[in-house]
Amino acid sequence: MSPPDLTSPAAPVLLITKEFHIPPDSGATLRTDAIARVLAAGGATVVVCPDAVHVLPDGAGYETITVHRPRRAVADALRDLLTLPKYQTVGGVLQSGSALLGNLRIALRRFDRFRACVVDHTNIARLARHLPETVGPILVSMHNVESDLVRQRARKVPHAQRPLWRAEVALLRRMERIVVRDLPVVVTTEADRRLLAPHGPRRIIVCTNGIWPEQLTVAPISRPDRLLFLAALDWKPNVDGLRWLLLSPAWRRLVSDVPGIELVVAGRNPSAGVAELCRNAPNVSLVPNPETVRTLMREATVGIVPLLEGGGSRIKILEYVAGGLRVVSTAVGASGLVDLPPGVVAITGQDTGSFVAAIRRQLRDDGQAASFRVDDFVRGYAWPSALRELRELLDTERPVTDP
Repeated sequence: MSPPDLTSPAAPVLLITKEFHIPPDSGATLRTDAIARVLAAGGATVVVCPDAVHVLPDGAGYETITVHRPRRAVADALRDLLTLPKYQTVGGVLQSGSALLGNLRIALRRFDRFRACVVDHTNIARLARHLPETVGPILVSMHNVESDLVRQRARKVPHAQRPLWRAEVALLRRMERIVVRDLPVVVTTEADRRLLAPHGPRRIIVCTNGIWPEQLTVAPISRPDRLLFLAALDWKPNVDGLRWLLLSPAWRRLVSDVPGIELVVAGRNPSAGVAELCRNAPNVSLVPNPETVRTLMREATVGIVPLLEGGGSRIKILEYVAGGLRVVSTAVGASGLVDLPPGVVAITGQDTGSFVAAIRRQLRDDGQAASFRVDDFVRGYAWPSALRELRELLDTERPVTDP
């Protein structure tokens, strides 16, 4: 029997991911949503995540065709544990588990074939080895070099937890070696490409993070002393960076010197600890789970990125600039972005003194940014351009076979 036609435009693209929200509510889900929308520009795309299976038909809005049943703690924990041989990473088990595998089976039954597949995130990359021959060329999208990110986190966890974290680092490094050896890989920065390049002969391309040009919302500033921190508030590096800033003497001196200053912290799922931190810090307000960030952007002057660890590149800096804000970021927070406009984006070291000093300068706005064309910068980071090579790579790769 002849093999199925995996290049037929009638067959959808399959996107498998550990996290997907409509609308996106974090940097990771913004990138995944952008990948789905760019793929859908060439035809129907099926998105499989732990919560649901979605269809994006030919660039139209998402249609949810199934939602995974509610989870039951004990039974699902056991089922998740049994998925370790499939994922071969602890993160895959904890973040995706049996729910993702169940929805993947539903999608594979629903559609006869897929003309291509993107496996999104390193800790579920091993699933590529278990896909049937009816799935066309496969590539892995890495939002960062996950082993390096977990290695950074492992240095800061309690000593009793460190053996588990080190074990996950080892599993992820092994996974990255296997993936780069067997499959084409997409990363977000040139630094990540260099980290992975020694692991194998397969193609590694850089597709930077981006922004949709329609997000350009530059408007007159109504609150000249308002700062904004947009972040996923359930991601520990964001919380650690916020705590680093707000508990510092430098922040208290800034508040004392500029009495009208206010920092708005906005993002998803803030914990009770984050709420308490914002409540106790001077001149800070918290906006949990905002429905839209446009109003927050219009009412701020400076966007801040106080990160001390992380990988990949920061979509929030692009969002700030597109919204007409000036930016202050640590070097880690601005990693992976190139050609950032001087005067618009101030990059500092990892000490609160220099970070707050940069905030003071941006609030004064000495005119360095006056000639900067925001729309030109945003177009340079437009998602369709940023992800163009990802689509081209799917078109040129052949289906992978499992030895």
